[in-house]
Amino acid sequence: KPSAAAQPTSFIGLDAFTGDAFDIDAAGAATLLGNVTGGPRFGFGPIAAGPGGRLFAVGPGMFSGYSIYEIDLNTFTATSLHSITSTSTGGVGMAVDPSGNSVWVIGFAGLSLYADVEEVDLTTGAMTAHGILGGNLWGLAFDASGNLYTSQQGATDPELLFIDPGNMANNAVVGPLTGVDMNAGIDLASDLGSGMLHAYS
Repeated sequence: KPSAAAQPTSFIGLDAFTGDAFDIDAAGAATLLGNVTGGPRFGFGPIAAGPGGRLFAVGPGMFSGYSIYEIDLNTFTATSLHSITSTSTGGVGMAVDPSGNSVWVIGFAGLSLYADVEEVDLTTGAMTAHGILGGNLWGLAFDASGNLYTSQQGATDPELLFIDPGNMANNAVVGPLTGVDMNAGIDLASDLGSGMLHAYS
């Protein structure tokens, strides 16, 4: 195993079953960085990197609620920041606001396929509910301009979906994610430096 001080050079992958964190390069090669300790009993859901090299993760609830964690990339210790009371399970997607002040979480509402979109202040833990979306949604990411996206299953391929947090009726399909096998379990990540969104399935 590499030293605990090993730092990722591209993307971070987290094995939800073992807690192992990997650096994944553009060719898809994975290098073990370390094992995350201090996480929730049933593992993490989505993870997302924020400004200043901070890494956040969601501990999904079984039927409702979730927890926000921060993972130290030097020691790979997870620290619980906030426990959120919500109808959302928090296990579908997470994105760090470009300001670095909050995380946005999307999760199924109980046992339904409807998903809650919520924002959690990283300092106070205050949660703001932005609305409910229907359909088979997965993943969450901001682009370089601060626009928010998720994905949904289209007729043949997953589709990139623009989310308007101020007006959920203003959501719009951007286009199909051709070459992505299926929408269930997809993750979206943002590269704020290049303005690109990345999809993982």
